[in-house]
Amino acid sequence: MKPEVSRAVLEAPGPWVHRRISASGASFHVADAGPEDASFAVILLHSFPMTWWTWREIIPAFTQAGIRTIAMDLRGFGTSDLAPGEVELTQLATDVAGVASALGISSYTVVGNGMGGVVAWMLGALKPAGLQAIVPVCAPHPLGLHFLRGLSSRGRGRWFSTLLSRRPRVTFFSSRSAWIDRSISQWAAPFNREEMLENAEVYREALSRHIAVRSAWESLRATFRPSFSSKNVLTRSVTVPVLSIQARDDGLWSHVDFADDVQATSGEFTMRAIGECGHFPQEENPQALIQAILPFVKESADFTAESQL
Repeated sequence: MKPEVSRAVLEAPGPWVHRRISASGASFHVADAGPEDASFAVILLHSFPMTWWTWREIIPAFTQAGIRTIAMDLRGFGTSDLAPGEVELTQLATDVAGVASALGISSYTVVGNGMGGVVAWMLGALKPAGLQAIVPVCAPHPLGLHFLRGLSSRGRGRWFSTLLSRRPRVTFFSSRSAWIDRSISQWAAPFNREEMLENAEVYREALSRHIAVRSAWESLRATFRPSFSSKNVLTRSVTVPVLSIQARDDGLWSHVDFADDVQATSGEFTMRAIGECGHFPQEENPQALIQAILPFVKESADFTAESQL
């Protein structure tokens, strides 16, 4: 593995500002776009094994709607701090709340894809100050019975189960593209895989950083194999509004895996399915994802504005 990768590769220029944020005892990278003085923001959390870059097509749509948009590298990914030690799901959620606070954001909605969606579910359970709503994208609630059965028995998740069941070994993950290519090949919709693989070099570079593979694995394990203490927190009902997004061609989850989501909530709950994409709709069909979630996020922003009058 390379000891270092240029940040210019992992923090591409665009209609955003790259920032280093200290929170929860660590340093995090975020791409910050839109009005900096806004009290409300949408925080975007990436899937495994991606980085903030996966939201590049989504960020402009939110900023054009006047919404401050923060795309964050989760702990163990991109240019956020890497650490080989164990990570708690509660810690990953606390990281997000800490970054929001450090940026001066008083209210926010979290949109998370895959493992980022599970972090969003945990935030909903923790109920940090300022959280307005969550949007899990291709992310069933991690305590759902269908979810747990799927991890252990469904053939479509075999690669995922392999990732969760063993620690990364040099012989197994010696290629920087192993996690990227296999995850995309099995989880994206068949008609989108080739293009996604062609555009995945930034993710391969990110995982080539020193200890990046182990750090990413620790965060993945914390997300989908939560500890007993994290599970206890997840049993709390989510009271903020929830918009759960499914993808019809998701290669990892099927619609039955989301069957128990509503039972994890006691507030407003909406579920929507979008087509022509698999597990990574923000890259496979960004326009459909924008149409599905932007009105919901704008409603959160409007509610925040009204409450401040």
